[in-house]
Amino acid sequence: MLDAPWMGALSAAALAAVLALLTAVATSVGPEGPGLTETVRKAPE
Repeated sequence: MLDAPWMGALSAAALAAVLALLTAVATSVGPEGPGLTETVRKAPE
């Protein structure tokens, strides 16, 4: 386990994190929902 290619693994993890963040930002401009960057509004009474 110590001989694993750590730089490659960390690079892949960082790329996945950036892709997830960009996806969250891109989907936040659409309809409301349970996304990380989306807000929930109360229904009009």
